[in-house]
Amino acid sequence: MELPVDIGPGSTFMVVDIGAGTVDITTMTIMKNGKLKQIHESDGGPAGGENVDRKLIALVAELFGEKTWSKFAKESSRKYAQFRDSVEAAKKDLKPTKTDEEIDDVLLDVPEEILRDFAREQKENDLASAIHKAGEKLIDGGVDIEDGQLCFKADVLRKLMDESVSEILTFINDVIRNEQKRRSNIHAVVLVGGFALSDFLFKAIENEIKSVRILRPWSCDKAVLRGAVLFGHNERILNMRITRLTYGIRSFKPFKSNDDLKRKVIIDGKAYVKDHFSKHVTRGQEVHIDEWTPPREYKPQYNSEENTTIFIYSSNANSPRYVDEDSCKSIKQLVLDFPRVKGKPNLLDVSFNFGRTEVLAKVTHRSSGISQVGSIRL
Repeated sequence: MELPVDIGPGSTFMVVDIGAGTVDITTMTIMKNGKLKQIHESDGGPAGGENVDRKLIALVAELFGEKTWSKFAKESSRKYAQFRDSVEAAKKDLKPTKTDEEIDDVLLDVPEEILRDFAREQKENDLASAIHKAGEKLIDGGVDIEDGQLCFKADVLRKLMDESVSEILTFINDVIRNEQKRRSNIHAVVLVGGFALSDFLFKAIENEIKSVRILRPWSCDKAVLRGAVLFGHNERILNMRITRLTYGIRSFKPFKSNDDLKRKVIIDGKAYVKDHFSKHVTRGQEVHIDEWTPPREYKPQYNSEENTTIFIYSSNANSPRYVDEDSCKSIKQLVLDFPRVKGKPNLLDVSFNFGRTEVLAKVTHRSSGISQVGSIRL
């Protein structure tokens, strides 16, 4: 892959991972020391290659009818898998446009017995005639039988691909616009993931986005895996990242008049709110690699305790109030046993580290210095 000469320290590039189910976009800046700084949290949505698969399969299912297709999909698992493979191959092999010397057809593997069942359902002796008539009703022609395979005109698939490409372009353009508002120009867009193998997809994105260099590395479908391996060998290449979620712990906080009365509890004669989400890091926040967040102080529920359990939560909301909200998820528990130190307050410090391929959480008993660290996979 030829890289543009202006990609270097100070340059910003976007990695667009176009997989089967989703599009994930991350924006990075190359620092002066050659390390990477993530400047935009992962973005995107459900616009991956499977969308095209589903639409084409639904079209074929409608062509054959519910009864015939249900029998095939449910009772012929091996042959149905072969059909799915042919759909995947057709999607990746589709040419952006037809040239005069090329045969512009899409061939799909459908078992002979299914074709015969379909002809009987249509009360037609000639299979090609039955397929052609059904195709005229469904897509104004453009479907036939060729050497025992279902044959579509490629423009049928191009139309389905156009719909998915439009969704992907929306995600990419939104991120580019957001970065431009921050006065950060995107120097390159790097396409990776299985669906990025499609020349149709690559050319469509390249034709639409003129202001940015569109790059596609060799074996782009394996780029994410190779990147994970390389990152495992040198995790310090990433200098700063953006958190995708909000992280905090379950705690008690002093009760105030605007708190939910149902959550009010009395501890040692004082009123508290239970199940409070005590936030440590907000989604979208910049965090440095291998640096612990400033510790936050907590007091065990009862002064007589010599052990405690810290319940760690994540949330896709910026500022959840309680850990049982729909946006929140329990992700880890840390149990800490500690001795009481006479004459010293019974206090705990909790902090997080977001440096690598996992989140680390640490709880420390301040008086004794005893700590417990737990890891949470990203």
